[in-house]
Amino acid sequence: MILARYVGLAVISVLVTLDPLHGREPSPTTSTDPAETIGVGRLYVTAVDRAGAPVLDLRAEDFNIKEGGTACHVIRAALATEPARIALLVDNSDEAVGVLKPLRTGLQAFIDGTPVQDEIAILTFGRQIEVRTAPTTDRRRLRQVAASVSADYGSGTALIESLLQAHRQFTRGPGSHWPVFVIVTADHAEISRQKQTGFNAFVSELQQTQATVYAVLFSVDRGLLTATVTSDLVRNTRGLRLASSTAADLPMNLDAIARRISADQRRLAERYELDYSSPAIGRDAELEVGVVRDGVTLAASRQRLP
Repeated sequence: MILARYVGLAVISVLVTLDPLHGREPSPTTSTDPAETIGVGRLYVTAVDRAGAPVLDLRAEDFNIKEGGTACHVIRAALATEPARIALLVDNSDEAVGVLKPLRTGLQAFIDGTPVQDEIAILTFGRQIEVRTAPTTDRRRLRQVAASVSADYGSGTALIESLLQAHRQFTRGPGSHWPVFVIVTADHAEISRQKQTGFNAFVSELQQTQATVYAVLFSVDRGLLTATVTSDLVRNTRGLRLASSTAADLPMNLDAIARRISADQRRLAERYELDYSSPAIGRDAELEVGVVRDGVTLAASRQRLP
């Protein structure tokens, strides 16, 4: 990630590079001439005044953007205040047998600790994947579901398939929410029979929606597939991964994830989403951003979370 700072009308160029899971694919409009194809891109921009206080009243016409020396049209500028839609994926395989009580306590702590406007869907994945509740803000309902989670004795886990199903049902496509995955799992072998192409398509859509993945592992140090999958997704989406060395750590770690989501949302609420159109999008062009207000400093990034 490269951050660039700009003050008032003084515009400084920067080459914004894209991380593997954070690049936004251009959305071209139809054109018979490839040279005239227009893409729509998004930037995340913070603005502060000379005292370092956030500036929260800027409009689309207050920003100017050039990409590859071409002036862009700023389509939209709005603070990133949308609530999260959280897919809470809970491993209830045989590995969960010995940790059920702290697991249920931890899930309740997570539910209580997330912002009340955030929707949460709960899915369990052991021998089979089960949607315990669709996305809802009803904390009473969510606590009831968390308290009823049980272990499937003798089963393996299907983390990858549960991620794909949660995405298909709840986080795919446009919407006025921040897509979030919270994975609570042991580190063990994967029983999903998903082809690599299916998982790659899921990762590609994470790029486009700028989803964030958080994870809590309740068994560690085996180096098996679930640990590798969670580590890679968390690292590349700027989430948080915590490993519980004992069952007693589960409630504390799940509460920490909830507090991190809340903190990330507070940061996002002071960042502008700038949607802009330009024929240079997707060509690794230099990006210039400015603001038509004296004394305002900008920091720009392609990433939802810095």
